[in-house]
Amino acid sequence: MLYIVTLNMFTIVDFLLFCLGICIGLSSSFLGVGGGLIIVPLLPLFVPIGAVETMATSLFVVMITVSVNSVSFIRKKLIDWPCFLYIAIGSVSFSVLLSYIGVQGADIIFRVGLVLALLAVLFNPLSYFNFKRSGIKQIVLGSFGGCLTGISGVGSAIFSPVLFHFQWLDKKFIVPTVNAVMCVTTVATLTSLFLGHPKGFDLIHLSASGFILFGSFLSSFAGRYFNLGPYERGRRFWLRVLVLCLLIKVLFELVVYFFI
Repeated sequence: MLYIVTLNMFTIVDFLLFCLGICIGLSSSFLGVGGGLIIVPLLPLFVPIGAVETMATSLFVVMITVSVNSVSFIRKKLIDWPCFLYIAIGSVSFSVLLSYIGVQGADIIFRVGLVLALLAVLFNPLSYFNFKRSGIKQIVLGSFGGCLTGISGVGSAIFSPVLFHFQWLDKKFIVPTVNAVMCVTTVATLTSLFLGHPKGFDLIHLSASGFILFGSFLSSFAGRYFNLGPYERGRRFWLRVLVLCLLIKVLFELVVYFFI
């Protein structure tokens, strides 16, 4: 009887991880915010792992997902390479630098960083400015997202809303270019985590990653299709709803962490 109950529990968890992967594939290919925005807050609900392991697993899943998306976008010639280069310089540099803090396993830093990342995506503080496109400003944008990525694993989510606001690129190029930036950023940050932590590659929860990636792979096809359609209003609305729900969940956990 215990064996049957345990089997059913694992089946339910695996199914939920698969559903999580579906959400991630859509968020990456359609919203352009990266799966880390969803994985980091929600993965601990299904798998009992610590902050650094959560971050590493998230980055691994995002790396695979955005790599697949990027290959497709490259074939369709939808990536703005000059913009990619400038943002990637800042993003990679600061995500690697700040990831050293995450390697120390400071759980409170991780939680606060996650809240800051979600707030940055929800309120988009850079939207109060009206910058014209330049290499320096794109590097600054990349650095801002890289800092949040290195601390929480979800900072790349800031790129798409900012690019849509500034209108530096044609809309059809934004999500593909962000996917390419996230690809190199996650590779660099994961490498930093592996080299700086005694667990190395064991930081990644491979079983959970497998189910998430399967769902992500299937749903990313739909996301890439919708990315080319006239869905701008829907894209912004669902991004805000998603981030607001996650922010409420993370803030509640932060309050519990401090006061209970």
